[in-house]
Amino acid sequence: MKQLILAFFALFMISSASAYEYLYIEDFNVNRNQIGTQITVPIKAHFDYYVSAFFIELTYPEGLTPVSAEAGSDQTIPYYDKTGTLDYYNTLFRFNEELTRFVGANTIAGYWLQDDQWETYGVVKWDPGDYDEMIKVTFNVGPEFRGGEITVHTEASSGKDTRGEICQLMPTTLTTTVTSDWYGPDPDPDPVVENKFTMSDNISIFSGDTFVIPVTMTNSSAITAFQTDIYLPDGFEVVQENGDYAVEWSNRVTSDHTIMASNITDHVVRLICFSPSLQPFAGNDGVLFNITIKSRDGLNGEYPIVLTNSLWTTTDDQELRIDDATCQVTAYSFIIGDANKSGSVTVTDVVTTARYILNQNPTPFVFEAADMNGDGNITVTDVVLISRLVMNAQMNMPRRMPSFEFTHDCLSGDDITIGDGETRTVAIKLDNVSEYTAFQFEMSLPEGMTASDFTLTGRAGNHTIEAVPIGDGKMRVLCYSPVTDAIAGHDGALFTFNVTANRNVAGEIVIDRIEMVGMSGQMFNFDIFALKVNNNATHVKEVKAAPRIYGDGHDIIVECAVDMTVLIADMAGRTQLVKAHAGRNVFPTQNSGVYAVNAGGVTAKLELR
Repeated sequence: MKQLILAFFALFMISSASAYEYLYIEDFNVNRNQIGTQITVPIKAHFDYYVSAFFIELTYPEGLTPVSAEAGSDQTIPYYDKTGTLDYYNTLFRFNEELTRFVGANTIAGYWLQDDQWETYGVVKWDPGDYDEMIKVTFNVGPEFRGGEITVHTEASSGKDTRGEICQLMPTTLTTTVTSDWYGPDPDPDPVVENKFTMSDNISIFSGDTFVIPVTMTNSSAITAFQTDIYLPDGFEVVQENGDYAVEWSNRVTSDHTIMASNITDHVVRLICFSPSLQPFAGNDGVLFNITIKSRDGLNGEYPIVLTNSLWTTTDDQELRIDDATCQVTAYSFIIGDANKSGSVTVTDVVTTARYILNQNPTPFVFEAADMNGDGNITVTDVVLISRLVMNAQMNMPRRMPSFEFTHDCLSGDDITIGDGETRTVAIKLDNVSEYTAFQFEMSLPEGMTASDFTLTGRAGNHTIEAVPIGDGKMRVLCYSPVTDAIAGHDGALFTFNVTANRNVAGEIVIDRIEMVGMSGQMFNFDIFALKVNNNATHVKEVKAAPRIYGDGHDIIVECAVDMTVLIADMAGRTQLVKAHAGRNVFPTQNSGVYAVNAGGVTAKLELR
């Protein structure tokens, strides 16, 4: 296996960083006594940097059928809580029915001792190092098994970690060789080697990408020279660096070889390579050179890149005419769900989209790919839909405008009294009939007040919650489960946060733009609500009569005893902030429909006709 890893890294060290995160299976042999039985093998891991989540995809040879999987011992992770007490956390672990896709993700915050203080380092992660048992997979060994290869494609992800550098989000693929010692024909003592150039059968790219195609030479006799024409379809070109074509030669080419490249037509580049002293290329099989090609923006479809008119020269001056080699390039304007433009939809796209919502400006980020429901906005609903796509690659995911569901479910909280310099804990409750997996909202705070320490209750133990300021005294709060678990229960506190008054504060904490996401990815808009904030400078709460809110035709009527601010929102999410004076206030509307109105901590839903 070490030889496989070294060979893999040799291909990627040319253009990549020197740190890797990958999961793999070591080479193994299946003996004749294991025909018709089950065998269990561990999936191991190597991390150079801190990792908080991973996605892997496997392919298996014929006759080796996965029947079960379970989390290995290395998915139980030690961490310290805020009191410095050592605890252990069992990683969220999910897989699809075919056992070809696995996701592991951590959501518990850990702490470390710094300057005699317990400081948070973010979500618990796997530390850099080697792990012997991330997942255990059990296979049936069928009588048709003849050996083969298992490929393991890994994409790891991480967030901020104060202890050290995070992983590089580099997809990695490793191959495991599985041998059998009871079947298979005797090896041919004198195999016939076909003289040929070969390239990758299929490559998928985004339009505008620059990519590399390796060209392999397989030769039955010693070859000293060749020429070939690289045919490029419209929209593609071989990259030039300082006037020279970007063709990188392997160590099969000796220092005695002379290399020339020229443009024959707008779409054809000719390569010529020869040795004046007739030195042959090293070896009989392997990559001879790599071509770097750039695609034009706006491409969409399949495009053939062909090596044609290929001639080789042997050491005894024989000329060999070689068949064409074709690489089919599929260009996409974008892949639905592939927010980070990696070419596949993985757990990293879930994290990337959540970071975009939280104004963390991930790069790269493909807005159109992340907008799963096609509504022109990136919200927690899109995060959930990408999560569902990761867990089931075959799911039907049409691009459509979202369905805004109506519900009597609601978020709520209690008014608070707070004085200058004091901190209070606020609990937000969810009363629900439907099941939800995620939510987001925006929160406006009175001037002089700050919010911090957003913490989920046991109702959302497998979720993560984040809050970021977005200016003008507002915060955006996002909560989701990487594996789309449901929020437990149907009533009670969902999360808490602390508010601190930097002076005597009075006003309202307004929570609006509430978007809840159901288990099937449907969107629910909840009513706006507000928590009354009283200052305790006099140690007596202000006593006010509750306002009366009702509809009259196309008018919204608010009757109140004192002046107050009124929030009016329609079901499309448009909000309006208006001033109500003591007495009867009439607010005309333009359209019929359902409106949510909040005044003085009282919320009413009105249907105007």
